[in-house]
Amino acid sequence: MISIDSVAGLANATIQQRLVPVRLFYDFLMEAGLRESNPVGRGWYTPGRWAGGQQRGLVPRLTKLPRIPGEQEWLHILEVARQEPIRNRVMLALAYDAALRREKLCGLVDLP
Repeated sequence: MISIDSVAGLANATIQQRLVPVRLFYDFLMEAGLRESNPVGRGWYTPGRWAGGQQRGLVPRLTKLPRIPGEQEWLHILEVARQEPIRNRVMLALAYDAALRREKLCGLVDLP
């Protein structure tokens, strides 16, 4: 059996998506008067309250951080970039220094 917090199994986003119809079904049962509470309730937050002003949802929302290359990987990237034409090297430097996404970077290249 796989628990909610186990590493194996479904991704966090998949679990979140699968909980939505269950939560909505219990909302429907509560609205119809067939149930008094929702065991799959949403988390809530009340601004301005310092004590007891929040409750977490059933499954915490996780965001995956980007992987940062190590020193050797950066050196390899720079070595490969050194063999590229000047246009590609400038695009790499501009994308890195200005934190541009691919779409914005390619939009700059297509300028007349």
